[in-house]
Amino acid sequence: MMDTSFSRTFLLLRIFSTRHCIVRFSYRTASATTKRQLVIAVRAVSETSFANATSLAKTPFKITGAPSVVLETIKRGDDDDRDGTTSVILRIYEGLGGHAKAKLHVADNIHVTKASLVNLLEDELEELKLVDGVAELWFRGFQFQTVKLVIKDASAAE
Repeated sequence: MMDTSFSRTFLLLRIFSTRHCIVRFSYRTASATTKRQLVIAVRAVSETSFANATSLAKTPFKITGAPSVVLETIKRGDDDDRDGTTSVILRIYEGLGGHAKAKLHVADNIHVTKASLVNLLEDELEELKLVDGVAELWFRGFQFQTVKLVIKDASAAE
């Protein structure tokens, strides 16, 4: 039995202009034929907790343009120790079986020097064009793509 599930946290619901809450939506289905279940949890938080939570809501990587495309894994590159670079590996897949065009957004505070599609061994397949922190990705049904972002190391600049 295939288990697919996802969970999203949404912030910034303002209640009575003085209270804040965090809303967490969880969706789970055991297979395509079973009933889907949506769980909504609401938790009131203090002003300080709310400020901390909103700063965490600004993610460094975001996928837009195709709701079926999922950013599944974010990890450090395997060859970072060996070649002296600092890289981030993103594993992204199309989960509904259709063709999709998605955009990968990289936060402004991450300075990418090179973006490329790589295989699972992190060998470069082709270079990606990153324009204003956005790269376009095309997917076939259920296709996985691995993106390697070589980032500028802040300690190297000093």
